[in-house]
Amino acid sequence: MKKLIVLLPLSLGFLVSGCAPQAYLPSGLNSNIVYGGGQRAGSLHDKYSKKYADQNITIGTDTVMSIGMKFGEATFADKNKDGDIIWAYQARSAIISTDAKSATNVNGGLFSSSVVSASNINTETMSRITTLRITFDKNYTVKEYYSERELN
Repeated sequence: MKKLIVLLPLSLGFLVSGCAPQAYLPSGLNSNIVYGGGQRAGSLHDKYSKKYADQNITIGTDTVMSIGMKFGEATFADKNKDGDIIWAYQARSAIISTDAKSATNVNGGLFSSSVVSASNINTETMSRITTLRITFDKNYTVKEYYSERELN
């Protein structure tokens, strides 16, 4: 019972502090929507871009602590066979575009009329994934990093 009482405030603290999972939705749908951690989806793609990484990561100087302060909690963390620590940050978005076309032709006469309608709806879906991968050496210092962006 005492463990439950201690864990409940602790778990509520994580939710309030923004440690809950983030939702990554397309910024084009409504750029005023702010998702978990106070980040807009589009700004997460910018934050994980090569340009931003080049400006904010220094190989041999930055550590896990400074990277954590700059980028937050990693989406994925692991160790490679050499014992180096790998952190990956990822933002995902879906962009859905719909184009609807319709036409109506009305023919009328004295005793009859006819209506012909046609419609065509085209939907196109694209996804965008931006991944920033940072490798730290055994001393917890940035060894290398790269960023890649995929459009499907």
